[in-house]
Amino acid sequence: MEKWKFLDKFYLLSLDGTGFFTSHKVHCDQCCEKVHKRGTKDEYTTYHHQMIVGSIVHPEMRQVLPIGFEPVERGDGSKKNDCERNSAKRWLGNFRQAHPQLPVVFLGDGLYSNAPFIRQVKKHRGKYILVARDDDHKALNDYFWAATSLDVTDFTDTSQGITRRYRFMEHVPLNDAHPDLLVTVIYYEEVNKKQETIKWTWVTDLEVTAQNVSRIVKGARTRFKIENETFNTIKNQGYNFEHNYGHGYKTLSNVFAGLMLLSFLIDQCLEAINVEFKAALKKWVSRIHLWQKIRSIFFHFRVSTWEKLYGAILDPPRLCVDTVSYTHLR
Repeated sequence: MEKWKFLDKFYLLSLDGTGFFTSHKVHCDQCCEKVHKRGTKDEYTTYHHQMIVGSIVHPEMRQVLPIGFEPVERGDGSKKNDCERNSAKRWLGNFRQAHPQLPVVFLGDGLYSNAPFIRQVKKHRGKYILVARDDDHKALNDYFWAATSLDVTDFTDTSQGITRRYRFMEHVPLNDAHPDLLVTVIYYEEVNKKQETIKWTWVTDLEVTAQNVSRIVKGARTRFKIENETFNTIKNQGYNFEHNYGHGYKTLSNVFAGLMLLSFLIDQCLEAINVEFKAALKKWVSRIHLWQKIRSIFFHFRVSTWEKLYGAILDPPRLCVDTVSYTHLR
């Protein structure tokens, strides 16, 4: 776990929601529902499952560590769909109960930079870096950009043809409805060699200085690893996360999704620390090809140890069908 430490003492934990099942026919009591073309002769309903997933991420680590999930679903007897914000609150409580001492900084998109969620993070002894979009935080941005130079740190750094601007300010009210909730605002602007510009704004409760703001920005931008290295991988690189392995009548679909995340966590740990796994993945380039190779070996051979499995992947056994006797089949 030391490899994933951020600012020498925290772990970045990116939180986001994703869907993994949808159908016009198959459903269970926990499925969320969406009615299309309501009130017309073409009205129909789709049933779906979603979940909130948290993954430990790091700017310099390719591997991510999914650490828990919480279904977005209808409760027993409820006719209303659950929502991502409510599921995230449950996720926080379950996470802190399972990991009471883990020092974490929660990363989230604009959905999470609201007072109720921030108070929940504080309640569960966490830190946060959350996206603050302009259209969601007009009062915060007005306050931030109207500040005098004495209250704000603002500087620019240029290296390797890339210009980076950092601007941050402490003790900014989150919004007009919650003026007592004070946050630190970080604005980051980057202009690359092609003169293309990207801009970001975050709110955080970390201590920000001119010396560490660039590291905090790198950590904040790592939020995307929940989408790219987690969701994209399990959906498009051979795990078939969205396949209906069995739906059941209540919780089976969520159980299978949880088991898939567990297998992905094991693979990520192996990729980070296991020499043989790294070599096997490097040889077969993609996870899809590696999974196909593993399945073919299990299909044709009895494998007694993981070491022998990796050995067969790296140096495949020479098997010629011409040397196999089929006399027992006559």
